[in-house]
Amino acid sequence: MPNDLRAWRVAALPAVAILGIALPLTFASHCEQYLYDFRAVDLLPLYATAWLILAALIVPCWLILTGVLKGLEAVHRPAAALVARIARMVLFALAAAIVVATVIGCLRIWLHTFHGTLPLSADAALVIAVLAGILAGLTARGRSATRAIMPIAVACTAAGLLSLASLPAFGWPGGGVGSPTRASAIALPRPPTGGTGQAQLMQTATPLPAGASPVRPNIVLLTIDALSAPHMSLYGYSRPTTPQLAQFAESAETFDRAYANANFTTPGVATILTSTLPWTNRALQLPVWPLTYTRRTSLPAVLDRAGYRTGYVSTNAIAGAAKQGMGQYFQFASTDRIGRVTLCADGLSQYLRYICAASELSPLQEVDDLAARLRGPPHNLEHDPRLAIGPALHWLRTVDRSKPIFLWVHLFAPHAPYATPAPWLGRFDASEQDRTVASTQPHWGWIQSRLTQPQVHVLEAR
Repeated sequence: MPNDLRAWRVAALPAVAILGIALPLTFASHCEQYLYDFRAVDLLPLYATAWLILAALIVPCWLILTGVLKGLEAVHRPAAALVARIARMVLFALAAAIVVATVIGCLRIWLHTFHGTLPLSADAALVIAVLAGILAGLTARGRSATRAIMPIAVACTAAGLLSLASLPAFGWPGGGVGSPTRASAIALPRPPTGGTGQAQLMQTATPLPAGASPVRPNIVLLTIDALSAPHMSLYGYSRPTTPQLAQFAESAETFDRAYANANFTTPGVATILTSTLPWTNRALQLPVWPLTYTRRTSLPAVLDRAGYRTGYVSTNAIAGAAKQGMGQYFQFASTDRIGRVTLCADGLSQYLRYICAASELSPLQEVDDLAARLRGPPHNLEHDPRLAIGPALHWLRTVDRSKPIFLWVHLFAPHAPYATPAPWLGRFDASEQDRTVASTQPHWGWIQSRLTQPQVHVLEAR
């Protein structure tokens, strides 16, 4: 095989295939879905976010591969020359396999959009991509074909690099957690009024003055992901699932008719924090956030302007204050307090507004899957509530109490997978069935009611 390409160019082939072919094609195949959630102008920073994350992971690998290949070719020995030759073939094969796998995957999505199907399973598509890569690496014609598409890939990669310029313009207004640009210095916008489908003027648009009341109480807001009232002993469930809340309720106000405004995280949390309905705050899908004026008149914003010391602890990134666009109203944050953090992270959302939406793209999903495999099993610690309670209690002990405090803690524990860590595992069912993450992670078959009644009994107990 002729060494007519310099080492750095050969090492860049897989990187350019990902940034210049795989990412643009998969993004194009997802545009219709994204346009349900975002404005068309948001697609540019969304793409830039995906490009930035992939480039941050790929560029170091490219540099390492370049150094290794140069080192092998600098050693004038037959064994080193053979290894260098094989490495070049592998890099060509990998680039070709990435391109073929991407084309097949996007074809399946596009055909599905028009109610068509590609008579090819995911495993068969993978086999075809691998075989195409092997042919590209072993044959001169295959290598020539791979090189022929590289100028297009390089041009698309350069376009992705230019798209990074959009990120500062589409960042969070007012900065992130603890930003020196204080929320109280930002003028309150007036929401749009009139017209069908437009949100009406909110009563909460009037800021709470610092001296509104002679006594300003400390406030702790505890929200719990996927918690259902029918499974709480506080509301009559047979198992003692919430004994501490039941005890607390004896000396507190308890609401028997509090209804959720949505059955998933983003609109549910946005409604609680902004006191507006989902069709007003427009946080209607998982990767989005409430409209700007509803965030600026939210509970955290009002309390921040009233002089409260504010803090939050996040577990589910979708429910994090940074991801919801309210990070600027908190002076303290302990983010992503779960056993397994993905690219869709509340901490990253503080700096990359579109990271959760970008993480839905196939190349980034593969990164998450690889990271999960490298970390190994979570050993039932994925949603351990102690990871969140610890920093919350520490902040309460150490925060300056010269001003009233507002602490928001969001717990993830009832969410799937249902296997819990000790000492809770097996508390309501001592059997050995369904005690791991793998056996208690719902799949579509659960939604279609394919479980037996004994399985349902055990999973409810978990």
